[in-house]
Amino acid sequence: MKKTILFVALEFPPLNNTGTYRSLKFVKYLPEFGIKPIVITLDEQDSFDTFGVNSDQKLIDEIKDIEIHRLSIKKLKLNNKIFRFFRIFFSLHDKIANRTLTNFKKKIDEIFSSNQIQAVIITFPPFSCERFVTLIKKNYEVKVIVDFRDAWSAWGNHFFPSYFHYRIIRRMERNVFLRADTIVTVTNELKEKFISIHGQEMRKKIEVIPNGFDFEIKNKKIINKQIEDDSIIRVGYIGSFYFDPKLESEVNKPWYKKRFYRIFQYSLNEEDWKYRSPFYFLKTLKCFIQNNPEMKSKIVLEHIGNSPDWLTKMIEHFNLQDNFISHGFKTQSEVMDIAKQFDYLLATSEKNLVGPHYCLPSKIFDYLKLNKPIIAFVTPGSQLEFLKKSGISIFFNPDCYEDNSRKLKELITSESVFEPNKSYLINYHRKNLTKRLSELIKLRYSEILNFTLLINYLLMNKYQNYFDWI
Repeated sequence: MKKTILFVALEFPPLNNTGTYRSLKFVKYLPEFGIKPIVITLDEQDSFDTFGVNSDQKLIDEIKDIEIHRLSIKKLKLNNKIFRFFRIFFSLHDKIANRTLTNFKKKIDEIFSSNQIQAVIITFPPFSCERFVTLIKKNYEVKVIVDFRDAWSAWGNHFFPSYFHYRIIRRMERNVFLRADTIVTVTNELKEKFISIHGQEMRKKIEVIPNGFDFEIKNKKIINKQIEDDSIIRVGYIGSFYFDPKLESEVNKPWYKKRFYRIFQYSLNEEDWKYRSPFYFLKTLKCFIQNNPEMKSKIVLEHIGNSPDWLTKMIEHFNLQDNFISHGFKTQSEVMDIAKQFDYLLATSEKNLVGPHYCLPSKIFDYLKLNKPIIAFVTPGSQLEFLKKSGISIFFNPDCYEDNSRKLKELITSESVFEPNKSYLINYHRKNLTKRLSELIKLRYSEILNFTLLINYLLMNKYQNYFDWI
């Protein structure tokens, strides 16, 4: 008989953004391991309005037999600038979960009354879902597993309205860690980050299940494309860069040069997100062209995704307008059709200033599916270690553009052979990762069951023969 769990994911298909795929694949494969998921998410239109991305109905086709409950969300009506400012300044998180809390309470009451729910999985972000953790632990005797896909209090590309806000959010995050029975996160580095914040006592509570892929790894070797007389090398990047130069500028301003409402803002300033942008690749490309002017028209950077204004200005700064193509936002199938024409794929990562980079982006697994060599402008940490073991990457130190120029020339003018490390990569297949989650659900449930039996036994037997029973 299958165990029934409640899976709470406010970012969920047909919403087509990065945050949906991890939850989608967990829900898709859990039934194969004896677990029936019931999903709670947002109403489709409310979801699109809230997260600002398009839909892809094909994603729902993967989970046609899954029971999904959709919640409406209260609309924000404060259009006045002053009210909006106060709402933002005094807000502690995104408020998305708060705006659906009443409907959420009603819905989970219905689900719990008609099903034997044995565990609840809640995926963050949005981080306002911490309200759900408190609600469920207060009203139901059920195990709660929180899937932290991202950092919260330690998110470096972010301003808190004040240091006081930061301390409260850190406390709220700790309350989630204390209330949840298990915390799942995506990399060992992020696990260690959480432990450094909340203490060694959290080590046994945190499990790592990384992001992954949902396709068959090809065994064939990859031979890089080389420059020929009539050929162009196409380097592709898929998705967002998550870099905001305005934020970077504000972080570095002295307090007396900030606008009055920004004076009290607080940033950890632990990460340099300029490294996540294509800046260091473009700097290398500029140097390469200066050293090899005959190859000016031979390399093009192509971007699939919404191209922000700062990216256009960055391209102009390096005078590389003729070496850049923007395809705009595309559906998943359109992305793959365009990306098949790329010769190389560009990977970047933000630079953690106080430790290793702790993110393994899901886009890297999209890259694996394309079976192309990866040009990795990445910093030390999770992504670098994964790419080293993957067998399909060549590495560039973002800070050494002269050396990178020579390495780039060597790459595109001589043959290189890349071979995917299938025995390593298979561990990241979504089915195998979901199996680990299912084992975690069953393990935690059996632990509760055994503990309950122990208490009942002690009460019924008034502690007699306790040690014999153990």
